[in-house]
Amino acid sequence: SETALLKFCHPLQDVMKLRSQNPLIASIPFNSKNKWQIHIHDCEEGLMFFMKGAPERILNYCTTLQNGDHTIPLTPKVRTSINNALMSLGKMGE
Repeated sequence: SETALLKFCHPLQDVMKLRSQNPLIASIPFNSKNKWQIHIHDCEEGLMFFMKGAPERILNYCTTLQNGDHTIPLTPKVRTSINNALMSLGKMGE
């Protein structure tokens, strides 16, 4: 997934420049128990926290959903909808 993210970002912005402008402050590497990883970067806007991993694990740490310019509370109904979509994608091998 790292390679896919880099390939997606590269045409949009110089990844090496972006990395140098937003230095890594701390990280927790991926492991099979947690199924997620965390990076904290010093960005122009302040410290930014990035979490990547298994969607069902990441969702447990979320309280809102960003949809374009709108922030939506992750209500039980929204969580169920997301989990159903994840199950559907999982059945397709995505």
